[in-house]
Amino acid sequence: VTWTENSSGENLKAESRVQVSLWLADTLSTREMVELEIPDFLGKQFEQNFLADPVAMNLRDRCPLFYELGRRISGLFGDSSMTSMLLKGLAARYKEIIVRSTVWRSNTHAPFASKLASLEEHLVNTKYNAERKLYKWTTGDLRSSRELSRKRKAQPANSL
Repeated sequence: VTWTENSSGENLKAESRVQVSLWLADTLSTREMVELEIPDFLGKQFEQNFLADPVAMNLRDRCPLFYELGRRISGLFGDSSMTSMLLKGLAARYKEIIVRSTVWRSNTHAPFASKLASLEEHLVNTKYNAERKLYKWTTGDLRSSRELSRKRKAQPANSL
């Protein structure tokens, strides 16, 4: 493997550590060309902090696709304990999301919302949209605004 950012063009020395993208690490590992190490952001120190207080952790700053990436890395290493840690953390954060999402659109919960990974944000939006649809169903307002505007356009002007 040649280190392409090295301006002198020299080959890497044996036992060198470099960071590469996940797709490249996966490919090189499959070909048994490199030995992979668990990244620090999913290591034992992170695991202890994450499981101690998962709600306080800012996952968006670490990686917007934190859970998706963590699952892929867990699969690369065949590490079921990493998958378990991710599930426990997601479950704890999801409980907090459920509690806070009742007033989700208010500014008082913006600091927590800014810490969410994309999967968590998707869960919040899905819950919000489901609650809106349920409200419309219970109040009898099943028609969408798009349907109403189509009906208005279809009616002749003299029929009003």
